[in-house]
This record gives sequence, structure tokens and C-alpha cells, in this order.
Amino acid sequence: MTVSKDQWLFLGGRQAGSLGSRMAAQLGAEYVSIHRHYFSDGNLFVQVPGALSGRRVVIVQSLWGEQVNNDLMELLFAADAVWREGAAEIVAIVPYFSYGKSDKQDGPGTSIRSAAVGHMMASAHISRLMTCELHNTSVTGFFPMPVMNLSVQETLVAAIGAWQLPAEEAVLVSPDAGFAKRAHELAGILGWPCVVADKNRPDHSERPQFWGVSGSLAGKQAVIVDDFTTSGGTLIQLAQLLAQQGAVSVRAAVTHAPVQAAASEKIQGSLLVKLVTTNTTLTADTGKIEVVDVSGVLAAAVSVL
Repeated sequence: MTVSKDQWLFLGGRQAGSLGSRMAAQLGAEYVSIHRHYFSDGNLFVQVPGALSGRRVVIVQSLWGEQVNNDLMELLFAADAVWREGAAEIVAIVPYFSYGKSDKQDGPGTSIRSAAVGHMMASAHISRLMTCELHNTSVTGFFPMPVMNLSVQETLVAAIGAWQLPAEEAVLVSPDAGFAKRAHELAGILGWPCVVADKNRPDHSERPQFWGVSGSLAGKQAVIVDDFTTSGGTLIQLAQLLAQQGAVSVRAAVTHAPVQAAASEKIQGSLLVKLVTTNTTLTADTGKIEVVDVSGVLAAAVSVL
């Protein structure tokens, strides 16, 4: 059966924010918020529109925060409900997939969480997953369905460029060796030099240790780039180190910033001049935190399916 593009239906979960409705509007598609209800025993009830025979359905739900597992269940229950209503195809768009950081067993008796979640999605009849800038792209191999790992690099480069920092004063900073390759790619686009911080993360406390930076920061306007920040700890500590080594200002640009109130307050009171991030999470655009829209990137990817 051939399904025309105008049969797309977008369903937005609790963590969809404005992304789902913006994507749908750009594609001229219908958008509906998923209905959810929690019973007194914690049981989650989910309801989607009925009579979906032949429809191609996109479910939008980021996975992060204190209720990440509830949000995962909402995504899975919605997919199961859509399948039972006869949908022709079910695409999950998870702009920020926090379980994507789990790419291996961390020790004896531990789970590869990204693999487990991927198989849960398959069991709920999700036929394709879209996400943005996974922390480790190797996790796509754990999924039993196609995974589109989309780049929002151009959006972040445009946001950094809007700061109009003089090229002779600017320097891009990778917070660790793991992000160095991507940082050098961004630096090449901007025409800036790039330095790499020497970071160690000894445990799961989200309090890293920095031992130095590979290049000179004297008189420079530094921009830290990374794929995500949750507590803001890495950015705040690294900003202090860069200032100690001579940087005259420090900004940051990260793809995902699932920061909650306490972390946002720390960022507002830190040495960071500005933090630009995307709307893959529900982070508020306020004070030092600037949020840019990536719905166009996601809508474009859906349009070619």
C-alpha cells in the first residue's frame, strides 16, 4: 500500500515541547498531544487518536530528567496504541536520547541500557528512530531498526557566529579528548583555532577533574563546545580554568542542555557569559541561556522518508 505524505500524523509526548508542533506545521501535517493519566498506584494510561489505518505516525518524545522512565513508557504505550489502530508506519523522534550514553557494560552485573531501550522500542512496533547527535554513535548498532542520528551542527555554528567574536581573539575549546574531533570540525568551519582540555571523570558524581588545556588562552575569547550538559558542572569548572589561564571571556555551545532549576541557577551565577543550546529538551530560554530551534532539521529528515 502506498501512503502519501499528507497522511503523516505527529503525536507529541510530555517532553515534546514545541518541537512536534513546529515540525508538523512545516510539513503541513496534523499534530495531536498524547493524552496521559496517572492512576493513584502509579499506573500510566495513554490514549492516542483512533482510526489510524494507513497513517504514517511520528511520535515525538525526548528522554531525560527525573521522569525519564515514565516518559519512555509513554512513548512505548503510545507506539503500541498507534500500532493497534492500524498505522502503516511508526517513527519515534527522540531529540535527546539520554540512554545513548550507555554504549557498553560499565562493569560486572551492569546493563547496556541503550540496547535494552532499543529492543523495547522494537517490541512496541517502532520501525525507525530519529535522534540528534548521540553521545556515542556506536549505540546505533544495538537497535534492531534503522536509526537516523541527525546533526544540528549548522544551527550551533550560526548561533556562535551571531556573537561576532573577532577571529583573531576567538578560540574553540573541547572539554575532553572524546569530543576533540567534533570540536576541530566546528573550529574549521568557524576558522578558529581549537584547544583541548585534559579531563578525568572518576565516578558518576558529575564532578569532573581538569588538569590543564592543550593551548594558550591568554587574551582569548573562549567558546566551549560539547554535545550535552546536565548539571552544568563541566562547563562551569572549565570556565574557571580558562579564566585562570588568561581567557578574557568564556561562552559555551552545546547540543543538549537538559538542565533543571538548580543547574540553571548555577549557570546564571557562573563565569559563563552565555550558553547557547537547542530545543531538544525543555530548557528555558532565560538569562545567560539561549535556546535555538532545530525543528527544521528534524522536519527535513521526516520529509524524505
